[in-house]
Amino acid sequence: ALGINYGDLGRQTGKVVARILKGEKPGAIASETSSNLELFANTGAAAKQGVTLSPDLLKEAKTVIK
Repeated sequence: ALGINYGDLGRQTGKVVARILKGEKPGAIASETSSNLELFANTGAAAKQGVTLSPDLLKEAKTVIK
């Protein structure tokens, strides 16, 4: 699965909050999305579904859950 890094999202959110605290109107700030996606692999869930994840995919994954 591709997912976001919640630490990065928190830092991004903090920057927006700082702008608001400095007086910028929230409605004037464009919404943002996280552009830093990470690959997560869950080998246990894959096995329960009869799916084998390739070693190459597991090497690329940021997080592997067994």
